[in-house]
Amino acid sequence: MSKAPPFELPLIDTELLRNRDKPTEDLFYKALTDIGFLVLKNHGVPKELTDRMEKVSEDFYKTTHEERMRVHDYHGKMISEGSAFTDAPFTNSP
Repeated sequence: MSKAPPFELPLIDTELLRNRDKPTEDLFYKALTDIGFLVLKNHGVPKELTDRMEKVSEDFYKTTHEERMRVHDYHGKMISEGSAFTDAPFTNSP
């Protein structure tokens, strides 16, 4: 469905997190602080919902920067486009 990212995404097993598995906790921390992305498994969210969330996200980022900025601060909640480290739009955005 979607194109593979240009880097490896950490795979986090939430069952291991619940059981306080130290290597999994360390990987989870690294994923959140160094990479900013991760993949969760054994989270309990139905596949139909995760498929829908992926489709909505993919469709959103296929729009132009101007279209995406129309949802900026929608209902008082800021939606960041870019990364945590810059407010510049993604370089590969249309």
